[in-house]
This record gives sequence, structure tokens and C-alpha cells, in this order.
Amino acid sequence: MRIIMAFVSLMILYFMIQKIFKNRWCKDLSVTVKCNCDFVYEGEQLELVEVIENRKYLPISALKVKFSTAKEWDFGEDSVTTTDKYYRNDIFSVGSYEKITRRLPFVCKKRGYYVLGDMDIFASDFFYSHEYLQRQKGRQWVYVFPKRVHRPEINVLLQKTMGVIDVKKSLYEDPFSFGGIRDYQPFDSMKRVNWKASAKTGELKVNQLESTKDISVRIVLFFEELVAARRVELEEYCISLGATLAEYFLGERISVSLDCNGCDKETGNGISIGLGSGDYHMRNIDEGLARIDLEQAGRKIEESANLFPKDMKMYDLCFVVSGCQSLEFQKMLLKEKEERSLYWVLPCYEHEKLSIQKDLQENLVTLLIEN
Repeated sequence: MRIIMAFVSLMILYFMIQKIFKNRWCKDLSVTVKCNCDFVYEGEQLELVEVIENRKYLPISALKVKFSTAKEWDFGEDSVTTTDKYYRNDIFSVGSYEKITRRLPFVCKKRGYYVLGDMDIFASDFFYSHEYLQRQKGRQWVYVFPKRVHRPEINVLLQKTMGVIDVKKSLYEDPFSFGGIRDYQPFDSMKRVNWKASAKTGELKVNQLESTKDISVRIVLFFEELVAARRVELEEYCISLGATLAEYFLGERISVSLDCNGCDKETGNGISIGLGSGDYHMRNIDEGLARIDLEQAGRKIEESANLFPKDMKMYDLCFVVSGCQSLEFQKMLLKEKEERSLYWVLPCYEHEKLSIQKDLQENLVTLLIEN
């Protein structure tokens, strides 16, 4: 009889513990998985931070956290499952009123716009006989901005274009913007003579004025239609070139706009970033380039007229970055070349045969893709 009573008591205690654990295990339990920053440049490192906080007396002997991230995030581990995504399965033992923080460094190997996947939280009871599940939606998006391209050929091109920009600037002067004092030249008006400086030095000096013209540059990225033999590496290089050009001109306090016929991962439309300047504008450009989805088909050439709108005369320079060499594309560039200063930046592979029309060659800059 005593054995039966003891058995019944144990069973009652067992079911009570099970019921208490079932009702209380997820109460005052916080599980978060997020990156320590919401943006990074391609090839740089981020940290994935897992934080488990149990704000109650009831401990959890086995807490399993399962989630997925992008397969392009390299955690440097061979024991994890990677197919279309990177799947993690981490197990913790959480005591009463305990907080656990785990940091997982990883390298972002590819440009893109990624979301941390949904998270499944499993808790095993004290007897490991039952497992309870709670699901949380992925809430953090992470931008991986395109890397920059550092090549001598780009520097030559930029120095050449800056000469054109300086000439355009010098054509317009602001009478209210003082830029310094220089020696008098025969073509200077007597109204510009600085008499105080002239009396002090004994020679005629004139006020030098700053430019009042706002210089603007348009960058266009053009991708071919989606075909079986699409060159993704070349297109990624074009995106990096576009970011490099934009960063340079914005650093020179030149307004920049960027348009691309690649599809936005969020909207499915082409990327269009209006004219702007400053660090915040560069962030907008980087975010737009990060969202380009090369798996979606680019628009056809005849549907890409909005890349060269009628108001293009407001731009002093236009840079077209594309690996496309089709006849239709070159005809489009020739038409635009007649109306404005245009440069075609063409990434290509070593020993690749180029077929460029003669009238475009003086506006062409070729860049070998680095392996």
C-alpha cells in the first residue's frame, strides 16, 4: 500500500511539475538574435548577438534556439547546415534570473539586403520527456553595401573629369562669395580691385570670387536582360564601380544621382535615387545598390528610356557603367552622347574581345575585372 501511495504521490508531483513548467517556461523569458549593426561593407565582419534572459525563479535546463541567416554570411564553421540558407541550432542551459550573451562573428561575403530568418525556441522539461515550442518572426534587415574599386585607371578618369568640372565652375562666379585675393590681370574690371590690399602691397590686387554653379553628375548602371549565360560577377563589379564613382564625386561636394535598370528586391522596380549630396545621400545610394536583385530580369533596352530622361541637360556629366556591348545599347549611348558629356565605363575580362563602335571609343574607359 505504501508503495502504491508513494507511486501516486510521485505521479501527482510529476504532473504538477510538468504543468507548472508548461505554463511558466516562456513567461519572463526573452530571446533575441540580432546583428550588432544594420549595415556593413562587402568583405567586412559583423557580429551576430544572441541574448537569452530568464527573469524568473524557474530554470530551463535545455533551451534550443533555431534560426537561419543568409548563406553568404561566413561563420567559419563546418558543422552547420548550409543549403539555400545558413541554419543554426544552439543549445543553452539557463538558470534562475540568468542572462546569457553569445557573440558569433561572421564575414559578409556578398553584397545584398538580408533578413534574419524566423526563430524557433524549444524548451525541454526537467525530465526531457516533452518539448515546447515558441516562434518569433525575423525583424532585422541588414544591408551589405558594395565594396569599392581601387584602380589606377579610375583615378585617371576621375582626374580627367574633374578638369572638365573645374572649367564649368569657372564660367560662373558669385559676386557675393569671396574666395581670396590675387594679382590684377588686364582682363579684370576695375570694380573688382581691392584697394586696401593694393595700398598695402603697392600692387593692384583683385578679389577672387567662388563659383556659383552647382555641378551635378548622373551615374547610370545598365544590365542586360536575364539570359542563361548571365555574367553575375561582371554585374557585381558594375555595382561596385557605381558606388565608387558616387563616393568620389560626393566627396568633392558634387551632387550625384544614380539610376539602374536592375530590380529592387523590395519593390521589383528599377533603382532611382534623385540628385543629392552629403554623407546621408551616399547612404541612400549604398542602400539602393545593396537592394539590387540580379536574379530578376533587367528591363529591355527599349523600355529603359527613363534612364536618360529629357531633363538630362541639367547634368554636367553622365557616367554609364555597363558590361553590355550589344548594338542596340551602343546606339542608345551614341544618341545620348550627342546631347551631353558622357563616359562609358566598361568592365571586361582579360583577353575578352570587345566590339565597340568607333564614335564611342573616345568616350570609353575599359577596366579589367580583378580575380
